[in-house]
Amino acid sequence: MRSRRRWQLWGALIALSAVGPPPASAQSPGQAAGQPPDATEAEADEDAAAGLVGAVELAMFSGYYYRGGDEFGGTFNLQPTLTLGWALPRAELDLELWGAFPLHDRAALRDVRDEVDVTLSATVAAGERLELYAGLRLSFVPADGADPYTEILLGADWEIGAGFGLWGEATFALESETGVYFALGPAWSGALGRAFELELRAGFGGTRYRGDVLRAVEVLADATLTADLGAGFEAAFSAVYAYNPSARADVGSVGFALGYGW
Repeated sequence: MRSRRRWQLWGALIALSAVGPPPASAQSPGQAAGQPPDATEAEADEDAAAGLVGAVELAMFSGYYYRGGDEFGGTFNLQPTLTLGWALPRAELDLELWGAFPLHDRAALRDVRDEVDVTLSATVAAGERLELYAGLRLSFVPADGADPYTEILLGADWEIGAGFGLWGEATFALESETGVYFALGPAWSGALGRAFELELRAGFGGTRYRGDVLRAVEVLADATLTADLGAGFEAAFSAVYAYNPSARADVGSVGFALGYGW
């Protein structure tokens, strides 16, 4: 299962929408309860929200889940991620470096092993409940000697309320397999105590490539339990199960990740 940035964006949207006005004790002396802060305070908040951000993560999964299948055939693999970005008050620009490296059966997986993706993306809060995402991804598999695989990424998350929401994403391939992959569905995110957060998602995905028919490739359900370890560190357990109607096969994967963000 590839770590999905969509989860990170969804969690951020929930967190932003859950932020309410400060308690009366935290308001400035001349500010009446229920009134917005003055312009100076608002500008200070915007300045504090802007700046360099980043994260590093190392994850291990029992398989490499990808669009209704397992690219590594059930092989344990490491998936490291490095993300550097610039946060603005209502947007963020990111450069992400991600890889997938099988730990065994490497000879048999020569054509797909050691994938490295470079993604440049922008995320914008289009409203209090809507977040939009766009990006460009270059995928490299050094062992196969082929040119990078290029894709355009689009996505959206809409928070309905009480932790529930809807998500959708589309990926447009630009090379010989020109076409589109799309997925959408409901999601829920909520806190479990002070240090844990549970995220649940269901969805339906399909593909339509040049010279091929529209295919349903996944009916999925996945879950992620994240623990805040303090000082910027987090640990996460995740699991995904999907059924591929086109291949009439099911696939599952579980994983553990340890990350640090700033």
